[in-house]
Parts: sequence; C-alpha cells; structure tokens
Amino acid sequence: MKFENYLTERKVWFDVYENPKGETANVFASDGGFSVEVDNRYDMTFDSEKKLKKWLKLHKMEHIGTDSINEKKINFPNDILAFIRKPPKTWFEVEDSSSTSISLVTRQHGDVSDDRPGKEDIREASRLVKELRKRFSKIAKITADSVDEWVMVDIIKK
Repeated sequence: MKFENYLTERKVWFDVYENPKGETANVFASDGGFSVEVDNRYDMTFDSEKKLKKWLKLHKMEHIGTDSINEKKINFPNDILAFIRKPPKTWFEVEDSSSTSISLVTRQHGDVSDDRPGKEDIREASRLVKELRKRFSKIAKITADSVDEWVMVDIIKK
C-alpha cells in the first residue's frame, strides 16, 4: 500500500476493505495521506500508513480487492452544487452561481434584531468549508464570512 501505486495513467486506484458487519471501506491516496470512505457515509483522512492500518485493524476490515476509476475533471460549478445538495443536507441556500463562483447564504439561526449571526449557522459554515476544501481545494478558494445576521460561504474558481 504505497502512495505512488495509487495514481497511474490518469486512473485513481483504491483498495476495498470489508468487515464482518458488511461495512465497506474504500481507501484512496490523498494530498494529506490516505482517505477512507465508509459505505458512502463519511470520510476521514490518515496522514500515515501506520495510522490507517491501525484503524483498519480496529474496525476488523479485511482487504477484499483493488479497483480503479478514471480521473474525472471536476465541472465547476455543477459538481460542487451536486455535492452541496447530497446528505448531510445543509440549510444554506445558493444565492448566486456562475461559471466562476458560488455564494451560499443563511440567516436561519441569526438574530435579526441584534444583527448577529447564529452559532448554529457559523458551525454549519465551518462544516461546509471543511468538507468543500477537502474535495475541491485544488480548483476553488473556499471562505466563510458573516455580516450582521447573515453567514456566507463563498466558492471562487481558481
């Protein structure tokens, strides 16, 4: 399981693991080390092969094969908008979308009378920024900000 073996000829290679409960884990090479996607529900990243192997052992994951997918060029903004709409869903709304930027906004938990953003909205913006950066940092600059009761996430194509 060496990092260099994962990326060859414009294909992304990944290892497939399964545990006795039937959960599957796909292990990909990533900028930060190794990324693991379990049953398409959540992702995590390990910065070393040792930590990855420890997690696989802890969760009784057995190697069942290797697979590959063609490296896909990301379509800005469509792929990012599709990602935003899949679970876990966000209450942020798309305020504007073009071929070079996407703006998401909310004031759902904001205090309109005090012109203050809601803590829940700020936490959700942080979660969104983290997830978007994990997947799209190579093609977009992703930032969060607030003005009065509004919280915004801006995605600008690089």
